[in-house]
Amino acid sequence: MNTTHRHRRSRASSTSAGLLALVVVAGTPSVTRAETLRIPTPPTPVVVRYAATATDCLVDCNEERTAAGQSLANDRRDTGFDPDPPPAGTGIVMTYDFFGIQPQSPAIFGRDGAYSARVGDDVLWVYGDTFSSAGLFSSTAAIGRVDDPLAFEDSLSADAGPQQFIPYTPDEVQFNAAGGVDNRIALWPLGAIATGRHTAVVPFIKLIVRGTLDYTILGTGVAAVHIRSPKSRIRLRVVRDRDLLFGPDEPLYRPVFTKRVANRNYVYFYSPDSKVARVPLRRLHVRRDYQFWDGSRYMSDASAARAVAQANLNTISFDAHLGRYLSTSSRFWSNLLELRTAPAPEGPWSDPTIVNMDVPPNAEFFNWHPAYGDDRNIVLSYVTFTSSYVSQIRLFRVTLDGGAPSR
Repeated sequence: MNTTHRHRRSRASSTSAGLLALVVVAGTPSVTRAETLRIPTPPTPVVVRYAATATDCLVDCNEERTAAGQSLANDRRDTGFDPDPPPAGTGIVMTYDFFGIQPQSPAIFGRDGAYSARVGDDVLWVYGDTFSSAGLFSSTAAIGRVDDPLAFEDSLSADAGPQQFIPYTPDEVQFNAAGGVDNRIALWPLGAIATGRHTAVVPFIKLIVRGTLDYTILGTGVAAVHIRSPKSRIRLRVVRDRDLLFGPDEPLYRPVFTKRVANRNYVYFYSPDSKVARVPLRRLHVRRDYQFWDGSRYMSDASAARAVAQANLNTISFDAHLGRYLSTSSRFWSNLLELRTAPAPEGPWSDPTIVNMDVPPNAEFFNWHPAYGDDRNIVLSYVTFTSSYVSQIRLFRVTLDGGAPSR
């Protein structure tokens, strides 16, 4: 049995909300319940407080030296890590203010990822590794309200714990039971795309995780999600495709937005090295219908794909205020937000505008959530771990004061 809990909004508190219980279906009518991987019980979450008042930031403000930025610089010096600095910004002017800490259940200690998509009147949130009192889950989910990024509804199991979002197959459950935390199969969501008023598709990466930054990619697949009425005891039903769409030697593509082309809706995907793919919205599950940008046109040959930027274009959507596509991202081991714009999904993409948002040095996943706000006022999130297994997802409201930057 499952119970449904609703969480009140709390801007000033880090009081958490939880995750959603699911009908877990592994490509067949039978129900498969994934076995949880046990982890050490983490300490009581520690709230890291920092400046939460509205702050004006005229780029390029990466020249500012905050305590967090100086700590990051010290870490880089001590470890010998010294990446090439990003190129000069393009001139977007923006202001931002701290919006709040995303609620999560007391049973949840930490999670990462935090991608979202509006699905009718709901917002589907998906997360990667989630540490909880019930164990470690490689994917979890939540449902939000479109009128408030901090309002969540969580559906939890009878013991008030989270459940695996993207279902494991019986073979994967057996592998994880034998391997443990240091040799496990993970199913990490790559994003979410609405396919109807109550339905969405969540592409995911399947990989073997042996430790921090020690992964073996097995491929990428998709899972179909149905969001039921708020009156339903179980809000989410997830059905995972039996076969993977892409193999381990093919690019890893993340879904980012939907665009109408020639009276047909296409979903656009970007790889970490900024190659572009697209597929008709109704054909997300069909590998042969994917097309790849070769620099001048879309081809069915994935090996023909060419990068459109020298960057990881993480979350992207069209911004009517700028009149261009806007990308938000950050570099590996960097807590600086990078903004880029382009007139089309294929580019040309601008050089980055670098924004120091005075966030902790370990901040990551600067994701844009177009389900909230409008084209001038957008909502961004980032993840920061405050201690082992303990994280917070913090939200910022960003106002874009300038027009589209020139190249």
